[in-house]
Amino acid sequence: MAGFIAVVFLSTITDTVLETNDLLKIPFLDNPWWLILVVAIYRSIYTIVGCYIAASLAANRPMFHALTLGGIGFVVGILSSAATWQASPAWFSVLLVAPALPCAWLGGRLKSEG
Repeated sequence: MAGFIAVVFLSTITDTVLETNDLLKIPFLDNPWWLILVVAIYRSIYTIVGCYIAASLAANRPMFHALTLGGIGFVVGILSSAATWQASPAWFSVLLVAPALPCAWLGGRLKSEG
């Protein structure tokens, strides 16, 4: 749960800071493609961090916990993409969903290496 909260908190705070400073525009389609790519990158980094946290807090089987969080993120991402399909480019939705499990694996791997 802590890893999931970290991902949501970090993403929301970063989005809010960017929106408040007029760097990220609403509606989302008004943003240049490179800024949308930056959003996808920092959200992927936050997913890695959240899955690292999940693995770190796991009493046993840290990779299982990291990948479980990645699976939850994958499902939530698909549902979110379906709900907002018209609000953002299709490639952005895919860019948020596709790396969920690889980022989860990386977060778990970083924990097992550290």
